[in-house]
Amino acid sequence: MGNKKSLKNAFDKKLAEAVEKSTVPIKLDVPFKLLGTDEEKHRLAQIVNRIAKSELGKETLETAAKDGYTLDFVQDEGSRGGCDNNKKALSLNPTFSDEVLAGTLAHEARHVGQYLRGAILDWGKDTIKNQIMLTRAKEADAQSIACVTAWELKQKGDESVYQEFSLNNQSIVKPFEKAIKEDGNAKLEAFKGWYDDLSITKAYEIWQVGVLQDLKKGSVFNKLKFSDSFTGKEIAEGICADKNDKSYFTDNPEILEKDKFAGVEQETMDFFKQFMKERQEELGFEPDKSLKEIPVFSPEKNAYICEKDKDTAIKNQILAKAVQGR
Repeated sequence: MGNKKSLKNAFDKKLAEAVEKSTVPIKLDVPFKLLGTDEEKHRLAQIVNRIAKSELGKETLETAAKDGYTLDFVQDEGSRGGCDNNKKALSLNPTFSDEVLAGTLAHEARHVGQYLRGAILDWGKDTIKNQIMLTRAKEADAQSIACVTAWELKQKGDESVYQEFSLNNQSIVKPFEKAIKEDGNAKLEAFKGWYDDLSITKAYEIWQVGVLQDLKKGSVFNKLKFSDSFTGKEIAEGICADKNDKSYFTDNPEILEKDKFAGVEQETMDFFKQFMKERQEELGFEPDKSLKEIPVFSPEKNAYICEKDKDTAIKNQILAKAVQGR
């Protein structure tokens, strides 16, 4: 009987603490509109306020909040979070830790600034090469911003967000930290490091193939033009910029059109060519000329695979699902 009573007392105490916490007014360092239950809003507020302690993190969140984006929890297997430009909504997966979600929110909120600068993919008009370059650059930039945000939090004593980010992003963290030690352009080195994780770039190839397969089955197949294209300079200026439109991309932006930045594996190129062949036979449209400009490489030459992920095929499947909503 004594044990039952002590358990009941412990439960009542936890319940009282939860009720008390839910009645505490939420204070936000960045004025986001939070959605969900009181408990969810309190957790979201903690994550927002945590990121806001980073100068870059706060700037990134303020851009999204000012543009009217909401923030809520959405449980989605395989994805840590998302940014819906049409609904103006940022979402986080509550099954992950706050340390993971802090980096995720910095990443997803960064997409808002990209969209405001015109970095929106148009599957009906953009060339295949443009789709590759723009999609990858958006993700590389968002991860660079997340990395810098986590690093700034570490400098203020909150080390766990950077530690968590480092676990799965060694291809970004290593050149980033090297650049810091050498007083280099750490933000740019983090951006370029994103492309060295073959499992990530491969996941986006899988995703892009899936999108084109769906478009081929849909009613818009005869409206796909694949005619609009951007230069590496235009992409760098539109994506890798701060709120004052100053770009951190100090390298020659033409590199975004070459090698690992725009390249695909042979099997992906074979799909693109077959897609265009079927389109030409069915509709009479000429193939996308940009295919001739896309580098094709062997995975062994540009691979950075995390040691703990021995089964790359499985990881690619998970990642391909995770990127679909971005």
